[in-house]
Amino acid sequence: MFKKGDVLKSPADFDNAMLFGILVEVWQRGELLDYGSRITKHTESAVFLDDAEGYFLKATCQFKVR
Repeated sequence: MFKKGDVLKSPADFDNAMLFGILVEVWQRGELLDYGSRITKHTESAVFLDDAEGYFLKATCQFKVR
């Protein structure tokens, strides 16, 4: 499964993180944007988290297992 620091890359990674309720961190250009939330939904281009009002773009952000 996942271990701390793993980067979510494939649609299956995002599906599994969502299914198993894995906490993820969101990074952009070396800056931590979200410390640890669960994925509620994802599309081809965006990720929605349970504590965020908006979404994060897959093209500009990195999603790491917390």
